Amino acid sequence: MILRRITQHVREQNWTAIGIDFVIVVVGVFIGTEVSNWNADRVDQQVETRLLHELQADVAADVEEMEVVLQSAEGRVLASSVLLEASGIPFRHSFEETVTGMYSFPEPLVRRRLAETERPTFAPGADLLIYTHYLRRLLDGNRHTYNAIVNTGSVRLIADSTLARQIQAYYAHVDDNRELERYLSTVRDRLEGAMQEAGLSRTGVHSLPEISRAIRATPRLAATISDTRGVALYHWGATLVLQDEGRQLVETLAAHFDGSASSP
Repeated sequence: MILRRITQHVREQNWTAIGIDFVIVVVGVFIGTEVSNWNADRVDQQVETRLLHELQADVAADVEEMEVVLQSAEGRVLASSVLLEASGIPFRHSFEETVTGMYSFPEPLVRRRLAETERPTFAPGADLLIYTHYLRRLLDGNRHTYNAIVNTGSVRLIADSTLARQIQAYYAHVDDNRELERYLSTVRDRLEGAMQEAGLSRTGVHSLPEISRAIRATPRLAATISDTRGVALYHWGATLVLQDEGRQLVETLAAHFDGSASSP
């Protein structure tokens, strides 16, 4: 319709009408482009909101899972400490001194955790070697949403660059934690070898005096239990810091949603 009218005005050499038609076409194209862009932005915002809600749920699940990991690490530390003490083998630092001093994890965070939670206890006659060796929980991690964001290039949809960096940093530290947990498996294998050398079965039930005699008689077993305690302490501290980082990310996402809801 517009093209036919422009053609007619050209034939008639009606330059004023041609100018008006041109303006109408330009304005129409501009408005169409803006509407299209607005629709695309609205879709992007909806996708961003959905992905961030799903990611928030994933991180919140990680935080809960890390609570179990922390309890497991605390159990390994306590069991190995009791075994070393019963065997007359000293260790250099206490729980808190090792985590905050030797390993330099944040002291306020460590103290708050130690003040707010009870230490694990073992029933009389419990096989502490089994707890040292097997009481192990690892962080599986909930990465489905983050992997989808990365693999589809959806990071660009996160308009808040600070939030995007916080998310990326959290999952980078999750990967670091997984590397540490792979090392835990190596330490466990060493402990199993040392147990066999000392004549202790991983499926047997051993009394504390029996284990203590074996530890004193087998330097490799004593050294491996000491290493297990040290690695468990480091794992505890690293998981505690990661859990706190996860909590902060969940809170940041909640604030982000509140801000988006209140904005026009």
